[in-house]
Order: sequence, then structure tokens, then C-alpha cells
Amino acid sequence: MVAAAVVALNDKLIAGLILVAALLFLATSLLIALRRFRRRAWILVAAEGFVHRDRNGESSYTDDQVVGLNVISKPNYREGVLKSYANEIEFKLAARPAPIKLQTTTKVDEIDPLAGLLHRVIEDYRQRAEAALDAGARLGGDGWSVGRDDLTVEGKDSSRVAIADLAAIETIDREHRIWKVGQDEPMLSVPIKSENAFLLTQLLTPKIEAVNQDREFDLTQPGLGRQIFRRSTGRFGRGFAWLCILFSLLAIPLLVLAAIAAEPTLIAISIAALFLAPCALLLGLFLLRSEFRCHERGVYQRGLLKKRELRFEDVESFKYAVTRQYYNGVYMGTALEIAFYPTASLGKKKLRYIRMVKNTDEALERLRDHVAQILAPKLAMMLNSTGSVQWIPNVRLTHEGLYYRPKGFISRKDEQLLRFADVAGFNVEEGTFHVWKHGVNKSVIHEPTSEPNFFSGYDLLTSLYWAASRAAASEEPA
Repeated sequence: MVAAAVVALNDKLIAGLILVAALLFLATSLLIALRRFRRRAWILVAAEGFVHRDRNGESSYTDDQVVGLNVISKPNYREGVLKSYANEIEFKLAARPAPIKLQTTTKVDEIDPLAGLLHRVIEDYRQRAEAALDAGARLGGDGWSVGRDDLTVEGKDSSRVAIADLAAIETIDREHRIWKVGQDEPMLSVPIKSENAFLLTQLLTPKIEAVNQDREFDLTQPGLGRQIFRRSTGRFGRGFAWLCILFSLLAIPLLVLAAIAAEPTLIAISIAALFLAPCALLLGLFLLRSEFRCHERGVYQRGLLKKRELRFEDVESFKYAVTRQYYNGVYMGTALEIAFYPTASLGKKKLRYIRMVKNTDEALERLRDHVAQILAPKLAMMLNSTGSVQWIPNVRLTHEGLYYRPKGFISRKDEQLLRFADVAGFNVEEGTFHVWKHGVNKSVIHEPTSEPNFFSGYDLLTSLYWAASRAAASEEPA
């Protein structure tokens, strides 16, 4: 009887806890929905301005009333696949004390409905800012200021650099990074959400590009050049590394204490810990020292004992592989692998870097595209000299089209030619390269993108296809 009463009481307690949790969840959901409803706003685009409407009323503004803005686009992924972009837009207005903040979500195959307004407002604001700089004003932000012809880094080690001496400006790892000519490290890193950061890129990018038109990018120059980004062990990895090192250091004192206590079980555990200590120490040191760096003319990798670097001019091919990881049907993350294969005559070993990420690493993708653009001309030279180049194992590139071996039921079929005139389109989707033929519903070529030289060959394929399309269009009668 007592046991039955206890069971019944426990059941009621559990049911009560579930009910309370459900009510809390419902109340929280309603509060979030109400908050979102109260924060809803609409933008009506006008010819020379816009109308902002929210729960407080409606206000009209012209483009020249914008005195500050910031635009941030963040990719949204689902199980490692890009699905949409979340756009954060902030307008600061002369006639409004609080800025207007907007958030929109745009699918990858759609155009943001505010794109036209943003382009117009950004261009108008940039022109007004340039006119102010020409008149002698300075634009300031978090730790920097820019004038008509110079950029100043403020703080303890303040310095002023002429814009003509700036080498590049790029957005990497949620920062705008600016390099000075002759320096490998960026002279300034500005968080993308900081004040006037967006305008800084709008003002400096065209000026730096104009200055650098006369500076030819030369892969044969000494050194690896400016450092674009670096990857090392993250916070969790460093914490685990220090735990491994601490474990290895405590192994001997633990054995001494076990011997003093004369406890057999404790002695066995301490002996096992002593045998594992060297491995734990090596693993901890490796995690702390591990580093991968990308430079404009090559890559650098450091391990436990060795340091290696490989210049892009010495790379014969490279591969970039993306593998989404699942456990019991649940997405666990994505494994990214990039490998560089040096020219065989140099006698160097390949350089390989693997990283697990939640969705993707945009900096590694930019490295992939950068190396592809460097290697594509090499493939083009081979194609021009031989008339054909083996791109990936089952596809050859020629000036007239693609020679490919279709997949059969058991093995590959004989090689076939798909002329560029018959190509309806091609793209990369979720790690697979597809080519469509006119009149065929399914892609006739579908190959993995993880093969060496795929992305450099893809750049070459794009240029060959458009050259063939232009030639065919010029031959058509007017």
C-alpha cells in the first residue's frame, strides 16, 4: 500500500512538473511572438526616399537624411547546406533620435526586395561622404579615422598611412582587414558591426583597387606575402590540451601516492595513467602548436615538431572536399579538407589541412577560389598546347566540348563528346557537379567536386563555355 501511494505521488509530481514546463514554454512563446509583433515594421520605397511604418506611426524620409548606415548579411544553413541570408540593416537619420533597424531573410535563389533601395541609399551616402572628405572633413570609427588621402590608426601606437600605400582591404572572419604595402600582418582590423565600418569599406575599396591596378600580382616574389587568415586550435581544443598536459604531469605524483597508500586498485590506475601520460602530453602540445595560415602567395602549416610552407607557384593541383557528418540521422557538423599537391619534380610532400565546422568556413572557401584562379591559367596553357586536358578522372576538357564517360549499371561506359552548343547549363550543388544537355531532363554529367583540380578546371570550363557561346552568337545571321 505504501509503495503504491509513493508511486502514485511520484506520478502526480512528474505530471505536475511536465504541466508547469509546458505552461512556461507556452508563455515564453507567446511573449516572443508578441515582442516580434510589436517590433514589426514596413518599408515603402519611394522615388527619392522611403516611408517607415511601425506601431508608433508612419514617417517619410529622403535619401539625403541618412547620416549613417550599416548592412550585414549572414548566411543561414540547414544541415550544412546554404538556404538563405539574414540581412541586418541599420539607418541613422538626422530627423530621428533612434536608428531604424530592419531584418530581412532572403532565400539563396531570391533577390532581397530592399536591394534597390539599399543600393541607392548606399551610393548617395557614399557620394556625400566623399564630398565631405574632399572638403577636409574626416570620418571616424572605433580606433580609426580616414581623410581624403590617408587612413589613421588611433590609440597607443597611432600611425597615419597614405591610401596610396594600402595594399588591400578584405572582409574575413567578421572583420574588415586592411593591409599596408610590404607588411604581412593587417595594419587595422575593424569589426563589421562597429560604427561606420560599412562606410569605411565603401570609401576605401574603390580607391585601393584603383591604386593597385598598376601593381602586378607576382607569385614569384620572395616570401608568402600578406597573411590573409589563420586557423589554430579553438577554445575547446586549447582547454582539452591543457587538461591533457595536466594529466601527464600528475601521473608520477599519483603513482607515488598510490605506492605510499599501498592500495592495489589505486596502484593499477596510476600505472595505467603513467603509460598514457606521454601520449596525453604529446597530444596536448600538438593541439597548442597546431596552426594553418593562408597567405597571398602560399600556405603555412605548423605541427608538433615541423613547420611547412608551400608556395602557390609550386602547386600542381589541389582539392577541396566537403563532407557532412551524421550520427543516427542527426547532423553533427561538416568536415572540410583542403590539400595541395606540389609539382612532382620538386620532391615536396603534399600539404593537407582538415577542419570540423558547424556549417562552413568562408575564409577557406575564399582560399579555394583564390587557388583555383591561380591554377586555371596553367590548365589553359596545357589545353592550348595539347588540345585536350584531363580535368577529373572521367571528364576531359577540349575547346569543342566535354569528353566524359557516363555512369553505367556496373562500370563506366565508353567516352562521349558533349559539345558546348548542346550544353543547357552546369552548376555545383551539394558537393556534386552537374551538366545538363538540351532536351534531357536529368544531368548527363554528375561528378563529385572533391577530385583534385576540380575548382581550377571549373574556372577554365566557365571561360571555355562562354567563349564558345559568344562565338556561336557572332556567327548567327543578324
